[in-house]
Amino acid sequence: MFIRILIFISLFLSSCLFKKHEDQALRNLFPNSCKDGLYYGPNKLFAIYVFCDDASGTTIGLINTSPGAYAGPGSEKAWRLSSRFWQEPGFSCDVEYARWSSDGKKIVIRTGNTYGSGKTYSLDLINKQIEKEIAN
Repeated sequence: MFIRILIFISLFLSSCLFKKHEDQALRNLFPNSCKDGLYYGPNKLFAIYVFCDDASGTTIGLINTSPGAYAGPGSEKAWRLSSRFWQEPGFSCDVEYARWSSDGKKIVIRTGNTYGSGKTYSLDLINKQIEKEIAN
């Protein structure tokens, strides 16, 4: 329980780390404050696209925006020029919060219980893998 509270506080306080290409902060992703669009990570190698689906919640997709789809060692195994978009039902639907790591190579995503999985995910973007999956 204590870890869940820490995760929630961390996600809430750091949600402003998201930057849109116009440097607009992306705070929470609740449908009533959602803004469609592309939000780059700190290193601009990856981005998140936000789809505001009104009553269905907020859906996201992760995009490898690095030149040649090469985001660093190991990324060539997971990403291709013709496969730059990553979306899975578990972490993509009913997204409430998201937070980039300082280097932009990882992201933490919290989903709601209504249309999402009700879990928090830690994603390794370089290797295109779910590192951790914790029930909210």
